Amino acid sequence: MLCGAACSVVGTDVDGFFECSGGSCGGSGGSGGSGASADSGANPDGEAGTAAGGSDADGGGGSPPDAGCGSRRPPEPPKVADGDDGKSYYFAMREILLDQSPSAWASIGFDLDGVCTTEASPTVECDPPTGDFEIDGDQGIDNVFGHQIFPLLKTLRSDLQQVTREVMSNGDTIVVHISGYNGEPDDPSVRGWLAHSVHAVPDGETMPGTPKWDGTDSVYVEDGAFMDGDVTKPLLANDAAYVTDGRLVLRLPNRVPFPISTSDGTMFVVLSDTYLTADIAPDLSKLDNVTLAGRWASVDVLTAVRSFGICDGIQYELVENLLMDKVDIRAIPGTGGPDAVCDALSVAFSMRADPVLLGGLVPTVPPVDQCGG
Repeated sequence: MLCGAACSVVGTDVDGFFECSGGSCGGSGGSGGSGASADSGANPDGEAGTAAGGSDADGGGGSPPDAGCGSRRPPEPPKVADGDDGKSYYFAMREILLDQSPSAWASIGFDLDGVCTTEASPTVECDPPTGDFEIDGDQGIDNVFGHQIFPLLKTLRSDLQQVTREVMSNGDTIVVHISGYNGEPDDPSVRGWLAHSVHAVPDGETMPGTPKWDGTDSVYVEDGAFMDGDVTKPLLANDAAYVTDGRLVLRLPNRVPFPISTSDGTMFVVLSDTYLTADIAPDLSKLDNVTLAGRWASVDVLTAVRSFGICDGIQYELVENLLMDKVDIRAIPGTGGPDAVCDALSVAFSMRADPVLLGGLVPTVPPVDQCGG
């Protein structure tokens, strides 16, 4: 216990976030109840059961991906010949699921560290600073953000999910561009990029407004997402994406800044070892079960805290302690080991996406520093 009544300075009694029992931090993942398969991505409305299995190791640098309880990973590329390159498609994200409590978190994301961490067999990639390890979700899923971090953020801003969804629904969101896709369930070579849309212009209108979400809205993305403002030179891109059984798999460059907008401004979740996966509707009318998952380095977590106007003093120290106590993974994959200390949070979100048109580029506006630094 690091604080008593002083914890109330963040707006809510957060004593529970400092406490773990039985050597593990909260809850179990699930093998029974989510309804999601090993390569299907997220089922945001699923209920999680209890994780099972695990190896007999007591820590250290990792194990083969199966690790005793299955390993939820994106599907492998299909073994088919590349065909017609097809058309280009744009989709805009909405309906993000940030609040994944009490158990949806266990079915959202992927097994990032390749080890199975259970109550019975606490195999870990790295040593948590407090000695309290984070239990995996279904099939080894690593998602401490959904399990423990968002509940903390919710004590700071209770309307965080609601406001973020409203902002995204108004066109301030993430746009995914897919090109070179043959429109079939399997395509071994697809190109994709992500960019931040500032607003949308509904069909027939000339000014930004509320999107109709019927495929006719034009979105305007920031030019900072492209080298020299050239839409043919995206920065957050991969020309080796693919589609397997109708599921898009897009591996993204390290340090992907994913914006979460609130009434106080925009918080950037900067991820590494990042995957975006999604089920493509057969008629290309939507992307379902969109999953974004990766590693959030602790240094970037503390930078993001400033987005809430938490800058210094006892309030900042309390939040810093809370967040740093929850690190469960290494920021750089493959750097785990017996003496490695965890320095990142595992993160996963789920969303859906609807088709849009690209209206053009707009100048990137630097985020406002709520701390005035």
